[in-house]
Amino acid sequence: MINRLRAITGSEDKKRFLGNILSLSVLQGANYLLPLLTLPYLLRVLGVGYFGLLAFATAMISYFQIVTDYGFNLTATRELSINKSDKKKVVEIFSSVMTVKLALTFLSLIFLAVIVFSFEALRENALIYFLTFGTVVGQVLFPVWFFQGMERMKYITYLSVFSRFVFTVAVFIFVRTQDDYYMVPIFVACGTALSGVWSLVLIKKDFGVSFEWQGFYILKQQVLDGWHVFLSSLQSAVLASSGTFILGMFASYEMVGAYSAIEKLSKAMIGLFSPISQALYPTVSERLSRDKINGLSFLKRISAYTMCFFFLLTVFIAALSHNIIALVLGESLVGYTYVLQTLSVWAFFSIFNNFIGIQYLTALGHSKYYVKAFTLASMVAFALYFTITPFANIVGIIVGMLVAEIVLTAAMLYYIRKNAL
Repeated sequence: MINRLRAITGSEDKKRFLGNILSLSVLQGANYLLPLLTLPYLLRVLGVGYFGLLAFATAMISYFQIVTDYGFNLTATRELSINKSDKKKVVEIFSSVMTVKLALTFLSLIFLAVIVFSFEALRENALIYFLTFGTVVGQVLFPVWFFQGMERMKYITYLSVFSRFVFTVAVFIFVRTQDDYYMVPIFVACGTALSGVWSLVLIKKDFGVSFEWQGFYILKQQVLDGWHVFLSSLQSAVLASSGTFILGMFASYEMVGAYSAIEKLSKAMIGLFSPISQALYPTVSERLSRDKINGLSFLKRISAYTMCFFFLLTVFIAALSHNIIALVLGESLVGYTYVLQTLSVWAFFSIFNNFIGIQYLTALGHSKYYVKAFTLASMVAFALYFTITPFANIVGIIVGMLVAEIVLTAAMLYYIRKNAL
């Protein structure tokens, strides 16, 4: 065991990898711990209904976040990790990706306006949807993919912790009654936007990278390179983020609020894994590009230790889900214990699939198989969502999520074996 750990941590590259994990662990601690501090407060002050409205708006806007990301968190990260020593190429990647993301943001805003003003149910809360869209703007201004690709995760940590801290403090100070519900998306957007502007200043100051207009061919190539990953990310949202949105079509905001609150607890488990995923991807991409056998060996060692830990965590959460909900969300929601139990298993498969789909298939440049697997899983998820949810509400969502995640696992393993990858 000791020799294996030394093998993982011995070289400078591996030490940097572990340092990146540490930085991102602090980041994820802030990303999940601080919102969990505000979660019971917002449930009490706003009530489950208003909390559900905000959750529904967030779920809807999350699709626009995926559109503006356009897979660049993976494709641009990979390109930067390979070319980080080439200053001219770094400027080209940064500038072209930012140009495409800003264009997609503008188109997304127009599309949002069309959707909101076309349906009376959405038009009644139009202000909330447009305020929540502010998070998309802030996210575009904050190029996490740049710092990941350059393997300088500490920058992401400083900036994101600052953003979350601003949001948390503002919520406790200014959100005092139900009438203050509209302030929540404002604080989220402002915190992210401030971090984004600050990050752009740091990129110019510390990395010497400034925005430069790029030709049409380069922009087109960025769009083409990100297409398959964008499709898989969009389909991933069906498995991971559509539950709240689709539930909102058939159930009350009160039920949406209860589901969303419990879902946040289960996603905190994935949040623990995110630092490993974000730090691992550029490292594995670079290793696999140099030596596939060595890179795969490294990935297997990391994945084995990680999945053992998360299996034990899944068992722990499932066994104590009643107590966890009562402690964090209150006794009124303990009737939804089965939701947390099911979603903890879903989170385990989601983490396992990240190793197969992101860290292996996508890092190797075989994202098309990832997309195919996601397409099948998404079809299964939608079929179950719209077949069961109208009659069973939350049950339809959690069954669809879990079954689709299992289908995704099986499909990716099938493609790997079939194509001898």
